[in-house]
Amino acid sequence: MCSSDLEGIPLFFIVLIWRVLHHRRRLDRRSLCTEMKTLLWGASPAVIALVLFKLRMAPENDIVNSDLFSALAPRLADPLRWIKVTKLFFANLARIGWSAATWPSLLVVAVLFGLKRKKAEPLKALIVPAAMLLVYFGIYLLTSHDVAWQIDVSIDRLLLHLWPTLLFLYFCLVHNPLKKEPPAP
Repeated sequence: MCSSDLEGIPLFFIVLIWRVLHHRRRLDRRSLCTEMKTLLWGASPAVIALVLFKLRMAPENDIVNSDLFSALAPRLADPLRWIKVTKLFFANLARIGWSAATWPSLLVVAVLFGLKRKKAEPLKALIVPAAMLLVYFGIYLLTSHDVAWQIDVSIDRLLLHLWPTLLFLYFCLVHNPLKKEPPAP
């Protein structure tokens, strides 16, 4: 089993942390605690089922095994591994979109319709996919499998999880031609 099959776990924690950091100024402490309590209660059945499955039924894998630290330390300390993972990761990351027409089309839309003036919120939301990319990168560093093979068989699926989010955030930044925006002051 590939360690990257569990991307929902780090995504849950990244969104939880982002939610707290993003809304800490807007909500008072009590409202934030109520929101977090609701979120955690709602997630608890899935978290409990996952923990029980991992502890009782799932076989050991790259990340969860009895020899965790002694197996991971040499991989993290190997500079050649870091270079190899970085090269392969970013080479495959550049392929996101899968079509030669995708990137030029997005550029044409941005040029034709312009970008919104108020773009702080979508840019802040980019923290979540960026953090997920860091998690994926870390998993590739930790895997015991051949890194080239691991990246080759899994990165397309992982990027496919992020592509809709990135497209949504892009179109949050582009001006909607059907809505009139007030003139600049």
